[in-house]
Order: sequence, then C-alpha cells, then structure tokens
Amino acid sequence: MLAVAGALVALLVVNTVVEVAGAGDDGSGLPPGARDAAVQRLLDVRARAVLTHDEAAWMSVVGTDDASFVERQRAQFRGLDRLPFQTFAYRALPGRSYTVPGTTRRWGPTATVAAVVATHRLRGYDEGDVAEAVALTIARVDGGWRLLSDTDADAFLPPGGHSAPWDLGEVQVATGRHSLVVGDAGDDEALPALARRADQAVEAVERVWPAGPSTWPGRVVVYAAHDSQTMERMLRGTDLGGAQPLAIAYPVLDGFTWFDTPTLAPAEVGSRIAVDAAGADVDPSTLRHEITHVATQRQQRRAHRPGWSRGSRSTRRCGPRRCRRCWRTRTSPTPSLYESIGEGTSRCTCRRR
Repeated sequence: MLAVAGALVALLVVNTVVEVAGAGDDGSGLPPGARDAAVQRLLDVRARAVLTHDEAAWMSVVGTDDASFVERQRAQFRGLDRLPFQTFAYRALPGRSYTVPGTTRRWGPTATVAAVVATHRLRGYDEGDVAEAVALTIARVDGGWRLLSDTDADAFLPPGGHSAPWDLGEVQVATGRHSLVVGDAGDDEALPALARRADQAVEAVERVWPAGPSTWPGRVVVYAAHDSQTMERMLRGTDLGGAQPLAIAYPVLDGFTWFDTPTLAPAEVGSRIAVDAAGADVDPSTLRHEITHVATQRQQRRAHRPGWSRGSRSTRRCGPRRCRRCWRTRTSPTPSLYESIGEGTSRCTCRRR
C-alpha cells in the first residue's frame, strides 16, 4: 500500500474545518489519552467477539439510532463468523481521532472519526497478519462509547482501505481441498462450484510446480465479487492502468504507511485471487494462470511485479512492452511454467473500460 499524505486530514476540504480533539473539546471531558483508551476498548470487544463467535458482544458496542447500520453490522458479523481466522484485531492509531463538523452535527459533540488498523490472518493460508486501514465513527451514547458508522471517511483512506469482502456486505464461504472461496452471501450456490474449479486448477499447477516449504503452500484464497462494482471496490489500490480484469492475483501485506508515518517496508504475508461475477465467467485456464502467479510469487517478488491481471471478455494481442498490466512477458522468471499449463507468454487479455 502507498503512503497517503493527509488521509483523513483531507476532510478539511470537505467539511471546512477539522480539529484533532483535545482535552475537553470533544464534549466527553476526557483527555485525548483517555479517549483513545476508550476507543481501543471498544475495538477490543469487537475483535474478541469475532474470535469467540459472540454476536451479542459484537452488537453490544453498536449504536442503535441507525437501523440500516445495525442490520449491516449483524450481516457483517454473520459473514465474519464463517471465516477461519487465526487472528483478528483492531488497533486505533494514538492521537489520530478527529472531530468533524459533519459527524458532530449528526451524532453529537462526542463523535470522533478514529483511524484504525484492522488485521487478520486466515488459518492455513496466511504467513502473517494482513493489515488494512479503516476509519470508524465512534461517540459516547448513554454513558458508553458506541460505533455509529464505518464509512464516513472511506474516500480518504489509503489504497486498499476498508475493502475486504466482509467490509462490503455479508459473505458466505466455500472450502475446497486446496481453496477457500469467500463471496457474497447471495452467491452461496455458486461458490462451491468455484471452489471445485479452484481445487482442480491448484492440482494442475502443482503437477508442474510442486508445493513445498521453499516454493508455495499449494492452497489459495479466492475472493468472488458479486459484480463489477464490488470487484472494483475490492481492488482499491491495485494499479490496473484502467483495465478491469475478470480475475487477478495480488499479494496481501502486513502493513502500510498512513499519514506519512515512516515505517519499515510492508512484507507480503499471503495472496488473494479476486474474480468477477462470482467466478461465473472465469474459465479453467484463467484460474490456472492466476494460481500460477500465486505459486511463483516468490520469484515474481524478486522481479518486482506487484500485481498480475487476467481478463477474458475481450482480448487483444500485444507485446510485453505495450502492456504494463499483463505480466506474462518474456522476462518472467518462469516462462516454461506458463507454457506447461497451456498459457502463452506474451498475450495480453486485459479488458479495457
């Protein structure tokens, strides 16, 4: 993920003025450190609720004034409860809570937009904790702190922020022999078939690129977008140069830089394959191709190729110098691997908008 100068501070332009809440100026009477601690306690309740499958605890810190938000939170928990999390956590960034006129007018003087790092690790698939940025609106209601919105500052998040499938709606899960497919709950009948096709593709790749400690784990996570709009949202921050692929493999990272805070370079801790239209239009060769990118991720990393896309609805031939969105080039570290699974090494199949 890329550094974003200002991030939430960009709300200055939208809301005329933004102030970092200080002691006594947020209506709570709490100094910033105490307020930050209260926000973190709320976040800890949510994280524990996911890991302990406790919907009542999850909902206990959700404000009840907005009925649609309450229902979205229930739906989000149902989806989260189906996922095999090894870890799941939220961490509020100290001193990064903001009072914004738009939110205080709606929710009262204690409302604050908190910059939060959400992390998760899928058991058996991720080598470390995957991180994403979220911004949560929290206020003191009836003597306790409550979550009131999770979208007020989405437009100002770093690339990839608040874009996991479970952030976008209720998800359903299908588990294969070598795959975990996460998709919209409304596509639950299509997901098992996609998991079977992903399993077959993994086995095809394994025949020429065996799984192992020094190569790849032989398992994949597939995010099945319900439609093109969901696909676009899930791929926020992925540089596709204007193309919208039907499928793309991309790495997930353990960190990012926010507010231009100096950090160590984020490390890749896993991979995801996103497919459009719940995978209905994704043929077996496309899945094999994307899984090949996952299998060769370590080699691709050495060549500094951060994302690999594949489309199928309309295709055009082009050489590697003409298309920066297609990474199957003659400089690929494993061109013979693509050939062995029936793929070319210089065909671009990106779909332009």
